[in-house]
Amino acid sequence: MGGGQIYIPILYWLGMDFKYQAIPLGLLLNFSVQISAFSTYVRNKLVDFNIALPFALSMIIFTPLGAILNFNLSSEPIIILFSLFTFFAGILAVSNYKTKRENSIKKRKTYSRILYRWNFRFSCWTYWKRRGLFHSSFSFNYGT
Repeated sequence: MGGGQIYIPILYWLGMDFKYQAIPLGLLLNFSVQISAFSTYVRNKLVDFNIALPFALSMIIFTPLGAILNFNLSSEPIIILFSLFTFFAGILAVSNYKTKRENSIKKRKTYSRILYRWNFRFSCWTYWKRRGLFHSSFSFNYGT
């Protein structure tokens, strides 16, 4: 969730007009934080411009459309849409929702741990076998 989802309701609850004061000021505050974060990430070479450029272009193209809609619609539908979006974003944040990519990374880590353990056991078994420490009656105890 971005800073606008926090700034705008707080500014509205503090008595500012939703459309003409809270939204523009919330967007200005959010923009200043994003510029600061962007410059830090660029300095540390953490920005993939192949992914960032399409997002930047879509923001440049659709920002005027959002401004036009904001001034032509009444406040009630904007507040309802904003509330629904914030509600569902909060549900996803609280429910610990994971994307398919995050789940696949977790599975890969689990598989690599299992493979590492079995590789370690096999290496120990091979070492013991060569040294004559492994007897045919010997078996691993798996905690049973």
